[in-house]
Amino acid sequence: MPAAALPKRVLDVTHIRLAALALFALGAGLGFLGILVLRQALVSITLVGPEAAAAAGALCALLPGRRLSARAAPDKGTRAFLVLCGIGSAGGMVYLAALQHAWAKPASLALLGLACGGCLRLSVALVLAMLPPWRPAAIMGMCGACLGLGGVAANLISAWIANPASRLDPVLLAASAVPLLLALTSIRAGRVRFEAATERWGAGHADEGTHARGILIAASLLLQATACGLAVAWLTSYLSRRAGFSLVEGAVVMAVFWLGLAFGWATAKRLPNLRDNLYPLVGPLALAVAGAASLLYAVLAVLAVAGALLLGLATGMLLSLTLRLGDWPATLGRSLWVMRSLHVSLVVSLAGSWAVGALVSIVGFGTPVWAILGCMLAAVGALFLLVVDCRVSGDAVMV
Repeated sequence: MPAAALPKRVLDVTHIRLAALALFALGAGLGFLGILVLRQALVSITLVGPEAAAAAGALCALLPGRRLSARAAPDKGTRAFLVLCGIGSAGGMVYLAALQHAWAKPASLALLGLACGGCLRLSVALVLAMLPPWRPAAIMGMCGACLGLGGVAANLISAWIANPASRLDPVLLAASAVPLLLALTSIRAGRVRFEAATERWGAGHADEGTHARGILIAASLLLQATACGLAVAWLTSYLSRRAGFSLVEGAVVMAVFWLGLAFGWATAKRLPNLRDNLYPLVGPLALAVAGAASLLYAVLAVLAVAGALLLGLATGMLLSLTLRLGDWPATLGRSLWVMRSLHVSLVVSLAGSWAVGALVSIVGFGTPVWAILGCMLAAVGALFLLVVDCRVSGDAVMV
């Protein structure tokens, strides 16, 4: 069915606000998670327990309940579960902020991972419930901007309130706002009726698009999520050794990374679609290589800041280009691989960060940067194969 034949659906402002708030909370949660991991890595860069604890928490938020639907907002049971996750995580983090026990730090990271997993689950459901399949660029640009700005806010707040001598952990207290936002958004979502698209978009093309293409786009999304997770978890830890950054300076550099991600994601919608032209892949590829080179030879602080900005731009642009490939309600209905990649991307990125952290003591301190670059190159390669396969087969539907 051509796009012009579909009736236009006017989105309620509340839909957009809820999705924006959930994505902002997800970005802020990832930002605070990176700061908490950085504080542990400043003690020992080979310490990989924080990522494992956060991944376990995120998995607890993503597994229970009904599988995400491509055409419906979260159901009552899912919303109630997310509200409980938010309120419980917030209370637990406030309690742990006053404790000095050794188990309090991994427990707080697990609770923050639980909140991030809940934010991911809610934001994906909200975006898919309101996403018009015939005009995804504007919605995707908004998603990237909100996600990146959440990360910027978390890192700047952490840099401002960081005080190691405080009786109560100020960063953990500030991070407890993330699960509260999750609970608030989940409650508010229960009071809004989501008019999901009822048109049988793409029903006539259900047999088009190969199984391999679904695997390729899912692999690209997971690789990009892993690159972002590696940057959040290990980039500033690496720079603390390479350029001598303190916790506050590392938080500011990470804010620059998130700002680059937001800007790259929001502005990539002006680039041609990959279905029509492969040249847009050159931009994020060149930015990723330049950013990695700047970080590997970051003998000056300006090179470190430039490397973080370039990697953020590359990540945001590549994510935006990937998410513009499919007509998502139809794509997710045809390919479970793509849906699953969105659902488990946070856990995969945290698990990847854990694995890279375990290799740091064996390979060297530059391992995170090489791993980020490798994930970006592999993600670009998967997209290239996807587009080439579609062009060779002559299918009208990309995925």
